[in-house]
Amino acid sequence: GTFFIRFNKQKAYLGEVAIGEGEDVIQVKIKVKTFPMKKETVVKTIKEWLSE
Repeated sequence: GTFFIRFNKQKAYLGEVAIGEGEDVIQVKIKVKTFPMKKETVVKTIKEWLSE
C-alpha cells in the first residue's frame, strides 16, 4: 500500500517536473489505504488519483 516516486532534484529547482533516478532525487512516499488491501485495488486507486 505504499507508492514511491522520485523527482529529479535539479529540474525541480528550476521549476520543472521530471521523474528521476539515482541518488540526487526528491523521494515522495505515499501511503494508500484501500479496502480490500490488494495490489490491484492499490494500483487502481493510484491511477485514478493521478488522472485527476
